[in-house]
Amino acid sequence: MKKVLKQCDGYSLLTVLMILTVISIMGLILMGFTINSSRHVSVNENNIQNKVSADNTIELAMAQIESTIENINSLGIKSETALKEELREQLEGLQHNRCSSENPCTIEFDTVDNGMNVSIKAPIGENGRNVTKTIKISYSTVEEVFQYAVVSNGLSTVEDDDKGNLRLNGASYIEGDVFVRKDIESSNYGKFDYWIGEEYIKTSYPSIKGNLTVLGKYKQGRKDSFTTFKPDPVSLQTYFAVPPYIRETSQEVKSIDVIGLIYKKNVDLSSKTTLKNLTVTRKTPVTLIGNHVITNDLTMEAGSRLIIRDGSLKVNGSADMSGSIELENSMAFQNPAEEKYVFINGYSVINDLNFNGQMFINNSAYVTNNMNVNGTIYVRNNAWVSSFSDNTDGGTMVLVAEGNINLFLNLSFDEPKRLNAFFYSNEDLEISGIISNLKIIGGIYGESITLNAIKTGERGQSQETIPPENSRLSIIYNDDLILNPPQGIPSVDKLSIEEIDLVYD
Repeated sequence: MKKVLKQCDGYSLLTVLMILTVISIMGLILMGFTINSSRHVSVNENNIQNKVSADNTIELAMAQIESTIENINSLGIKSETALKEELREQLEGLQHNRCSSENPCTIEFDTVDNGMNVSIKAPIGENGRNVTKTIKISYSTVEEVFQYAVVSNGLSTVEDDDKGNLRLNGASYIEGDVFVRKDIESSNYGKFDYWIGEEYIKTSYPSIKGNLTVLGKYKQGRKDSFTTFKPDPVSLQTYFAVPPYIRETSQEVKSIDVIGLIYKKNVDLSSKTTLKNLTVTRKTPVTLIGNHVITNDLTMEAGSRLIIRDGSLKVNGSADMSGSIELENSMAFQNPAEEKYVFINGYSVINDLNFNGQMFINNSAYVTNNMNVNGTIYVRNNAWVSSFSDNTDGGTMVLVAEGNINLFLNLSFDEPKRLNAFFYSNEDLEISGIISNLKIIGGIYGESITLNAIKTGERGQSQETIPPENSRLSIIYNDDLILNPPQGIPSVDKLSIEEIDLVYD
């Protein structure tokens, strides 16, 4: 019996030793995992810190460059050559003085057409990786407002005032940069106004495929109930169907002095011919040579043709214009056609008109039907825009109004009406894509802006499953506003910054 007990004790001891050995091995393995995990976490934390540090270095350099550009623009240099030379000298100074041992970076620049490409490179830690931001600094003759797809730019000192706000009710689709002086408000309900009130229709959140600058707050909600949110990646993915890239800047967008520009053209034309009235019929084209003044009204029938050669036209009464108006220069060495213009003192109707140039209306205007315009129309009061046909073949129409711009009755079912246009108003601007179906290829500007939209899909299809591009209100920025500006567009002499690329290698 004792022998058997001794054998059992031996087996028990052996078993205990084996268990202790297994526990020790598992402990060593777990300790190894813990050490490796700690090292991995430590490495990840270092990588994140290094990336944040590199990003901060890039942003500090960008802030310095933006400040430099503001200073150069404030000098009022009118010569493109002198402007570029001043830019080169300032960039050379930044190359030597900007980057310090605490924030190491390199700044390189190359001369390109109409400006310079600038590359800012900062190291990500000490492992040989870098982040590089490339921007283009361009010499621009076009006002900065026309570099954006959407600008909501009202200025108010009242906290609860909507001036400067951009409210996106529903699934509007914006492709291009957006500037908001005050608050942006995002909702997944489109607002529909009709004769007995308003209705909110459940749809998707809006889309912004571009840079978004907001000087105020980010808000989301419905109707007049909005709450603030932080523009972090999760929130942006939640409250935008296509989330924007947030661009922080202290730069502001200047408004246009519409009344001042119209006032400058309301002058007595020199060496003029005076007419009491002028009616242009479809059968008989009319050519006016030199400056002309019509003391009463101008009437142009559908399909008519009015040629103004080597001069401008001033109408002291009202105008009803269809057909085509052509501003011509008979000799190549004379000033280009945009130096000539049409000025109308009274109310104007523009119906199915072809026009290249600049027009000033010292009253209100009604614009309708097919508009093949490559030029700028200035309106002293309000403008109504309705029943447009596609105008993608005739350049870009820039409509600049001191008063309201009302877009209505632009009806289409499946395919949107495509308008090559930039609508600028120094009042509030509201556009609907509920019944109307619009694709504005250009941009919009207003004191405050409200966009209402749903999406077009198959019958019975859920709004949330329809692609964002199928919005019934799309605003697509058109580079030709800068690269091939329409005649008469407001101009300046200044430098502007465009972000081209951001690369981590």
